[in-house]
Amino acid sequence: MIKRVLVASALVLTASACSGDVKVATVDGVALSLSDIPVHSAGFSVPEEAFLNALNWEIRERVLLAAADAEFGIRLDEAEVAISAQQILDGLSAASRSDPRANLAYFETQARVAQSVGLLWPLLAEAVGGEQGSATDWANDRLRAANVEVNERFGVWRLTPEPLVYPE
Repeated sequence: MIKRVLVASALVLTASACSGDVKVATVDGVALSLSDIPVHSAGFSVPEEAFLNALNWEIRERVLLAAADAEFGIRLDEAEVAISAQQILDGLSAASRSDPRANLAYFETQARVAQSVGLLWPLLAEAVGGEQGSATDWANDRLRAANVEVNERFGVWRLTPEPLVYPE
């Protein structure tokens, strides 16, 4: 399966370089293209797990930031996001730096919406009643309600066991 995805990714990346960017998904009517997914590789192939992980974070970021702004007026300070992302990147071990997700764009997403380090979560917890569990429930409800369509070459959006793009 991974070999097939690596070959397919190489073909898609080659095709995108020649004919414009490939649409990976649509989130609430906004297209996500291959260049929007923060993974980098020295070659043309990215492991499926790393790509799906980065795609899921990108979807999560778009849905949660839009909902937090619309419902609570929450907007993150991008200067704080940049500082947090750089600190995460600087803290990587040498072995972790070869991961295709080891780049500033990926960690900016983490700094925004990852539960462990994301700047959104304390603000959300306060807005939804002061508890992390309530914020998690709120986030999962928004992800389940989002209109997400995924190009079948990259996986399938499923709501269970949790709302994510899964390999086919």
